Amino acid sequence: MNKIGNWISLGLISIVFLYIPTLFLLIILYQIVFGTSINFHWSFTLFYLGLLVQWMHEKFKHQSLEEEIDGQSHLERTLSENGWEILDRRRDTLTVRPTFDVPFNLVINDKVEIHYTDQTAKIEGPLHYVMALSKAIKGEPVKKKWTAFRALKATVATGFILLPFITQSGLLWEIKVMRHNVEAASTETDIKVESEADISVENINNNGLGVENAEHIFYSHGNNTLIKTDNELNYEKLLMKDEPYYRFENLNLAGDWLYYTRDESLYTMKTDGTNEQVLYDLGYIEDVHVTEKGIYFVNTMDNSNVYRMDLNGENLERLLDVEARDIAIYGDELLVSHEEVVEHLSLDGSEREVVLNESAADIVKHDSYYYYIGSDDKLYKSTVDGTSGSVILVDRPVGTYTLTDDKIIYTLRSDDDFHPSHGVHLTDHTGSKNERVYASNYVESLIKVGDSILFNASGTYNTLEMMRYDLMDGQVGEIFID
Repeated sequence: MNKIGNWISLGLISIVFLYIPTLFLLIILYQIVFGTSINFHWSFTLFYLGLLVQWMHEKFKHQSLEEEIDGQSHLERTLSENGWEILDRRRDTLTVRPTFDVPFNLVINDKVEIHYTDQTAKIEGPLHYVMALSKAIKGEPVKKKWTAFRALKATVATGFILLPFITQSGLLWEIKVMRHNVEAASTETDIKVESEADISVENINNNGLGVENAEHIFYSHGNNTLIKTDNELNYEKLLMKDEPYYRFENLNLAGDWLYYTRDESLYTMKTDGTNEQVLYDLGYIEDVHVTEKGIYFVNTMDNSNVYRMDLNGENLERLLDVEARDIAIYGDELLVSHEEVVEHLSLDGSEREVVLNESAADIVKHDSYYYYIGSDDKLYKSTVDGTSGSVILVDRPVGTYTLTDDKIIYTLRSDDDFHPSHGVHLTDHTGSKNERVYASNYVESLIKVGDSILFNASGTYNTLEMMRYDLMDGQVGEIFID
């Protein structure tokens, strides 16, 4: 058989009878065990296919060699004692096949031809079987004994081959989730919430830098300082201060527990600043919503899938296997923006229904409208019941926004971080009036607390300053803490 034909034959056998069935079985098992589809890039699929074809060719390529024998009887006795079946017997020629080596002997052409005389036998066929028969004729053991070195070599080779699969399939991540749940279940973290959690979707869309309840306001001052004030923003207590490169984000309240993220972890502590606990430390998360039924978030470590877990960190699970751009929770309603749609779901991930056929970020449900930033970065609103199409409220690229009953407060974005058009802007819910209420080269995160909007703005020497926009009198001033 010519070399090209040998390559093609073994390649087709590898794909049809080995690779595709194995891959299909692996996908099914992964789905059963982890409840999600395997995350495997096409490049790694081709990588493993190439490895298999190369290995099959090296093992079963056509080969011939000669061995000395003591006549025909010696040859046939060797075949019988070593598991070879004689398929055809002609003058000076035997066609045989191995009865061992399942499953390979079932899918490849395993026939071996032996052309013999009284003193020699010329063996032709797949290399693996030619070598096995050659050893049998010479009286050598066909199977190698396992030694420590051979076991180590096999382990290293297996690890090298499986490394891309382990790193790219999501298997390591699933193991981390399982370990998290075991550790969380063994940790005595008792968090009970008797009242409804205080969720502000608008603030969550703005990195969750502030949250309030009936008595207090909690906010991230300068990003790395966690402050507690009364409802008039009168300073009460510095809860925590960290290094400048850490940010307190995703602030949520549930009863007398304050939730927040810092770096790659999610924490909770009592609202008086005591009893801090780590609930999650597997990497960065976004759009954290804490409800009395659990914690919901977008997991950037797992393709931005939607996750949930209990208030004490137990029962971490993937709720929705989609690449989410944004989520928002209103009561028992979960809104998820992914691909080119926004879906409405119940909090258990069921009862899915498409409510918007558009790509949307920073979704807010207010009265009978959905407000969102579209794929062109402009600000839109659309009726909840779908009776009318989307309406542009701000016909310029928007950085972020928040809203009240009669106002929309927003910032503009540009390709430059610092730009003359930056600042805090204001319009109504029809988008008919637009004005800039505060000019600054850079503004981020509009946090609505009480009758104020808090935001970070560039100050002297381009340092960030915490500013307050009073919704009642329209005044803007810097917030200072002791």
